[in-house]
Amino acid sequence: MTYTNVTVVDFLKLINPPNRSDMKNNLKVHRAIKNLTQAQLAKKIGVSRQTINAIESQNYVPSAKLALKLSREFNVTVNDIFVLRDEVESQEVRQLNDSQLSVTLP
Repeated sequence: MTYTNVTVVDFLKLINPPNRSDMKNNLKVHRAIKNLTQAQLAKKIGVSRQTINAIESQNYVPSAKLALKLSREFNVTVNDIFVLRDEVESQEVRQLNDSQLSVTLP
């Protein structure tokens, strides 16, 4: 399927469907830096391994309390781990510096 003259915003909507979480995260990166398994991190902050997996898979948005626990564990701000998808899309739009795209989807 080929789309021509697709705006950047429309393109981002195609690759980021609206039913996905409104938040992206870097939890897996921070966990890897500290060389922790999902189970080890879960035990340290008092949740299940499945919760960590769901957060990393962007199937679950943690509570403010859990986000703070994670930020303290990694000694970073909550914003270093979690970012709103709209903010990421805005950054991507600025970086593209192009108002029209030609997109081919399978």
